[in-house]
Amino acid sequence: MNQRFWIPVLFFLVIFLSLSGPGMLMAEDAPAGSGFSLDDILSGFDDTVAPSKSPAAEEAAPVQRSWDLSGYLKLSTIFNINHDAPAIGQTDYRGLSRMRTELNLELETALSDSWNLKVTGRAFHDFAYNIKGRYNYTSQVLSDYEDEAEFRETYIEGRVLPSLDLKVGRQIVVWGNSETFRVTDMLNPLDNRDPGLVDIEDLRLPVCMAKASYYVGNWSIAAIAIPEMRFDKQPVYGNDFFPFAQPLPDDHIPAETPGNTEFAVSARGEFHGWDLSLYGARLFDDQSHYETIGTRNMGGVLVPIFKREHSRITMAGCSANVATGNWLLKTELAFTDGHQFNRTTDKKSRVKGLVGFEYSGLTDTTLTLEFVHTHMFHYEPVMGLLPDYEVEDQFEADFRVTRSMLNDRLNIVFLALARGGRAQDGAFERLTADYDINDYVTATIGCVFYQDGENPLYDNIHDNNRVFFNLKYSF
Repeated sequence: MNQRFWIPVLFFLVIFLSLSGPGMLMAEDAPAGSGFSLDDILSGFDDTVAPSKSPAAEEAAPVQRSWDLSGYLKLSTIFNINHDAPAIGQTDYRGLSRMRTELNLELETALSDSWNLKVTGRAFHDFAYNIKGRYNYTSQVLSDYEDEAEFRETYIEGRVLPSLDLKVGRQIVVWGNSETFRVTDMLNPLDNRDPGLVDIEDLRLPVCMAKASYYVGNWSIAAIAIPEMRFDKQPVYGNDFFPFAQPLPDDHIPAETPGNTEFAVSARGEFHGWDLSLYGARLFDDQSHYETIGTRNMGGVLVPIFKREHSRITMAGCSANVATGNWLLKTELAFTDGHQFNRTTDKKSRVKGLVGFEYSGLTDTTLTLEFVHTHMFHYEPVMGLLPDYEVEDQFEADFRVTRSMLNDRLNIVFLALARGGRAQDGAFERLTADYDINDYVTATIGCVFYQDGENPLYDNIHDNNRVFFNLKYSF
């Protein structure tokens, strides 16, 4: 058992309960027997709900204001609290590791009664690198972490027919319902450069898509084409989350040609107390593998030169949610085929499943527990070696407590995540408090504690324990 995982979990829970006070233990009034009932779960098969409506149709009323500009300005700081003095030539990550100013602007305008345009842009600059000395960091870190500017969600959408919508541009499409794990949610890459700091909803990167949505009865059916090639952003060489002593080979991004376009389809049905979604996709794998592109002579020895490639994978999956009383049950299942690894010649397939429970019967408090299991078919022991380090079966779990206080002005979230049945493959805990100073300004304070695992990719990750503070002005 990974004791480093359980000690901070218990410590955080004690703090959380002391902050919450006795009100947390007072359940909301609910009818007797408000737990699970077979009649409650199956009631959706008999009842009907209002037919699904096109979002564009719901907004088709004449718009009084033709445009709206909103956004935020944020100062984000991070302090590392566990790093030792670095070896000669290594980056010193003690103390301040982020002092980032970030500007996000969002413009929405009505082009007509049924067509809208949205443009979102984000830019940031991190002053921590100037404060601590840019010479202290690798060129890869400065390139990826010091500053950035990009278009976020930027698209045009509208109603083509009474039951048919079209949305074209950079957008985010969410599949599944987990706030922590990705099972069916595969269309948008993630920004994983600072693992564990925020939830998935704040990590998704928009990609350019053309999405057609058709509404019939209780169902919405979507067909998606994705021409933009974009993959997960990962820690780079020289960053304190990067696990290797040398940079990775160059990542080859597939050309944005018609033949490389990704495709996806989904169908979602919403009923009384439950919903069901079906998914299918043909995508490029976010996880890369190495391919040899040549050799170089080093002291009379020919050394191979590698590049990273992304294989094409096929995905089929489903998700469902059942609400009964104060409980929400959620499940996801995804099968993917076509994964290419470095130490095997044939492509592999895997299945990944999630079962989760969410309980909201405590006053202003929500408890969430999720379990995930991943199985690799036709596993070969050589896949357990670097650079793959794949296991045949991977278990993951998370526990989340969300608490609102002071008339929803203060929101506290505790999250604990473990990889492996005994947390032997790594874990972390995060405690965050958001306080609305007024209608425009929000202050956030929190901490993250990491535990090492047997997985070498998580070796010495406990050095990255950190506290953070954000100040955000929204307009």
